[in-house]
Amino acid sequence: MRYLVIVLLTVFSFAELQGSSAQCHAYFSSQDALESCLVDLIDQEEKSIKVAIYQLTHYSIAKALIRAKKRGVRVEVLIDPASIRARSSVKRLVENSVSVSVWDYQLSTSVRKPLKRMKPLMHDKFVIFGEDLVWTGSFNFTNNGAMRNQENAVTIKNREIARQFNNHFLHMKERESRPFAEYMTLYPKKGKERKSPTRYAERDFGGSK
Repeated sequence: MRYLVIVLLTVFSFAELQGSSAQCHAYFSSQDALESCLVDLIDQEEKSIKVAIYQLTHYSIAKALIRAKKRGVRVEVLIDPASIRARSSVKRLVENSVSVSVWDYQLSTSVRKPLKRMKPLMHDKFVIFGEDLVWTGSFNFTNNGAMRNQENAVTIKNREIARQFNNHFLHMKERESRPFAEYMTLYPKKGKERKSPTRYAERDFGGSK
């Protein structure tokens, strides 16, 4: 909840500075089917979708991204290594020619030196639709996030906010990430292990169809 409040305060501050208003809508797992709301937005988009997500294992969301790719939408996905599994939905994206990049903390100049077994995370959870709509919040794209946890999300329709999220996305993708195939060549064991490369990841492989 605190994350949502911070996001909304940031949105309203930017909107005031830009002299424009932002259209916002809040979603909560206790009363909304977050994955269905997100899938609806994916299915409606006609131009581009950029995803930065810590964990993407929910099959329905992956299928929606694949559908978008097949109808001509430019789809780019950036994940944390926690999303890589032998049965991960991420591999379905790759098999269907969706652009997938993996964040590699060793390329980043902005993260602190990792502790022994606690590596830095790409913990973002946002989607940019076209040039003026952002989805963000606490919701990871997993079964646990959709069905078990208390989660929130907010959509922000504002071109300036979307631009800033886009800049952040491009910075991570171009300077701190590797294409999926390159990452798997460098770290081949990541695709075989079932446990997360971090101590915080969920054991969640796919989702309801």
